[in-house]
Amino acid sequence: MRAPKPGWIDALAIAICRPWVLILAAVLLLTPSPLLLAGLNSGAAFLKIGTGARPAALGGAYTAVAGDVDAMYY
Repeated sequence: MRAPKPGWIDALAIAICRPWVLILAAVLLLTPSPLLLAGLNSGAAFLKIGTGARPAALGGAYTAVAGDVDAMYY
């Protein structure tokens, strides 16, 4: 009488329990994804937009020109 062959579930359980598979799974789970980190930086990018066209054209060097509403921002 033959011993029963392990099914696909048993083979999967044996493959998962190997040490290198566990180490690889731990490394993949514990290293942060660049896509997740990129999402953290783009949330408030709209706050860096200037107040007007003239200060933006001057590259933010608008402190010497104080003749309109945008002078309060700078």
